[in-house]
Amino acid sequence: METQSLEHIIYASAATQDFSASQLAELLDKACIANEREGLTGMLLHIDSDGSFFQVLEGAPDSLD
Repeated sequence: METQSLEHIIYASAATQDFSASQLAELLDKACIANEREGLTGMLLHIDSDGSFFQVLEGAPDSLD
């Protein structure tokens, strides 16, 4: 059985606009679909008090590129 190398990308970003709850849900849905298509897993955290995001992505190096 071949083992696959996994890499992680962790980053923070600042929103350029305010997001409503429905907009955040839509963003999360789109991210989940795109990540699944690329074979990625991870976490997306939105900090409402200052509008920042924190994301962790994990997957094969080629998928992360």
